[in-house]
Order: sequence, then structure tokens, then C-alpha cells
Amino acid sequence: MAVSNAIGSNVFDINLGLGLPFIVRLIIDKGQPIDLLSKAERMAWLADEIRLLPHVKFGFILLLILVICQITFLITKFRLSRVVVVVFILIYAAFLAYAFIQELLCNYNC
Repeated sequence: MAVSNAIGSNVFDINLGLGLPFIVRLIIDKGQPIDLLSKAERMAWLADEIRLLPHVKFGFILLLILVICQITFLITKFRLSRVVVVVFILIYAAFLAYAFIQELLCNYNC
């Protein structure tokens, strides 16, 4: 019961948190498509200055983090231990470092 509550409530929150603002924006804009890229990103993409869109690259990194988490749990046989805690803290620190470096140093072409 607790597992279904933990998973179900998160899925609901994500769907509501992403879906509702998009629906409100569509109603306000009378059904016009929502552009997920800024004008600068759009121009850089059209001029072939961006190798990979930032949204896609960020998604690949999150997928990599998910795979590392799954491998960690498989190695520890799905038991929480100090190894899991250390791995998760290191993943989080690495992700934060990447995000800050990406924001500070890259100008749409990293």
C-alpha cells in the first residue's frame, strides 16, 4: 500500500504539475502551439550552432542517473545501506556541479 501511494502520488503530481499549466496557457493563447525554446535557442538551432538541444541533453543525463540508481540497487540487492547513500550523494553532487557549470560556461553550444 505504501509503495503504490509513493509511486501514484508522484505520478499524479508530475502529470498535474506539467499538464495544468500547459492547458491554462493553451486556453489563454486560444490553442496556439507552445514553443519550448527561447528565441535565442531557436535561432541557434536553425543556424546549426547547437549540436544537441539543451532539453534533450538534460533528459539523457537524467536517464543516465536513473540507470546508475538501478544498478546501485541491483548490486545492493535492493537494500538501503551506506553504499547506496554515498552513491546517491555523489550522483546528486555531480549533477549539481554539471548543472552549474552548464549554466555558467556554456552559451547554447556545449
